[in-house]
Amino acid sequence: MLPVMLKWRSIGRASTAPCTSSAHGQERPGKAAQKRQRILRMRSWQKRSGPAAKDCRIEAIISKSGPVKELKAGESGEVVLDRTVIYAESGGQVADTGAFYDNSGAQELAAVTGAFYPVAGLIAHRVVATETLRVGDRVAVVADAERRARIIRNHTGTHLVHAALRNILGIHVKQSGSLNAPDRLRFDFSHFAHVGAEELGDIEQQVNDEIRLNTQVETSVTSLEEALNSGALAFFGDKYPESNVRVVTIPDPRSPRGFYSKELCGGTHVERVGDIGVLKIVGEESVAAGVRRIEAVTGIGALEHYQRRAQTLRQLASQLNVGEDAVLAQVEKLSETVKQLEKDLEAQKRKGALGQLDELAARVQLIKGIKVIAEEVQNVDRDGLRQLVDSLRQKLGSGVVALGTPENGKVALIAGVTKDLTVKIHAGKLIGALAEKLGGKGGGRPDLAEAGGKDTAGLKRALQTVPSLIETWL
Repeated sequence: MLPVMLKWRSIGRASTAPCTSSAHGQERPGKAAQKRQRILRMRSWQKRSGPAAKDCRIEAIISKSGPVKELKAGESGEVVLDRTVIYAESGGQVADTGAFYDNSGAQELAAVTGAFYPVAGLIAHRVVATETLRVGDRVAVVADAERRARIIRNHTGTHLVHAALRNILGIHVKQSGSLNAPDRLRFDFSHFAHVGAEELGDIEQQVNDEIRLNTQVETSVTSLEEALNSGALAFFGDKYPESNVRVVTIPDPRSPRGFYSKELCGGTHVERVGDIGVLKIVGEESVAAGVRRIEAVTGIGALEHYQRRAQTLRQLASQLNVGEDAVLAQVEKLSETVKQLEKDLEAQKRKGALGQLDELAARVQLIKGIKVIAEEVQNVDRDGLRQLVDSLRQKLGSGVVALGTPENGKVALIAGVTKDLTVKIHAGKLIGALAEKLGGKGGGRPDLAEAGGKDTAGLKRALQTVPSLIETWL
């Protein structure tokens, strides 16, 4: 744990007025040309950066070995500042990334790969130094603007999805967890059944209807009691202070309550819901008993999703040699053709299997007066094997049949015993003994039993033991 406790305050976009202090006491440019270059660098920095704060003091540095006074270029560690614009991972929202610069914005000092709360109220920045950082240095902190924008679109999108779920599925829906990342949002919620395609469509439609309203997102700080009394939601075991809780509201003038969504939340959000652009649900699944999960994308992520789907559709249309509008019909036509071909193939296999009937019947053995057929059969599926066993039992009138065939790298075994012999010979016991020799298991009725095995090479050898097995039971 970090050995310091600092009063942390998060600030918004910092002033862009020139600042004369630097991280390592560099001299201020004195010439007009240098001043112009610094102004140009500042403008370039402002263009690429997001929320920024200048003149932030490094209060502590933690390396793998513990507290240190400095972090050299190339080293990684954790840095605590007296203030920051970097959002630390909390409440399902991932941390910002960004960078430390000197106060002029001309030189990057460290890459910020994340941030977290080691203790309440204290933010530790995970950094990789590009220049030496020392305790007491003053730096400018910049959050990655594009990444932050993607995250806040997804976070506000999560609030909209939550509200839509409660409206469409019922108020029993409660948040069980969430993830708001740059590439997607994930929302876990209590529900007793799979959410069908029609319901998902309704949820997605309602969310996008709210996005098009483009209402301004409101935030306020109030007491916990007032927040809950106003209709704000607080879920999944979070602990809140009695005072100074933050409420995020998405107004809706069409609602009798005056809002579409109202939740206790400390995360970052869009200014207006229209900033989300669009939300697309991309998945729904079960994650635990009574808990479902929805995944969705927003804004640029949704556009990228649509573009990938459109590219896939174009490729399918090209492969099928039809227009994009005709892809589904062509796929259905091909599917029916495949089904018919599979039926024809199965019929041919069964016909081929029955074509072996006379050949197999000619290999009958007589064991203490009982007719026995135990053979390996090729190019027959399990259904064909079963049909062969039944036909051979009928042909024998009285006897035992045990057949096996290799099937997708494994072994299929079926044994049949005519009714008059089941008192002496049990098909389930016979097939179980054979399966054990082939690394498998099986069983069944006295007159018919099936099993599987793993040792295809040992199939013929195992079937050769059938006569001796039967002999021990007679």
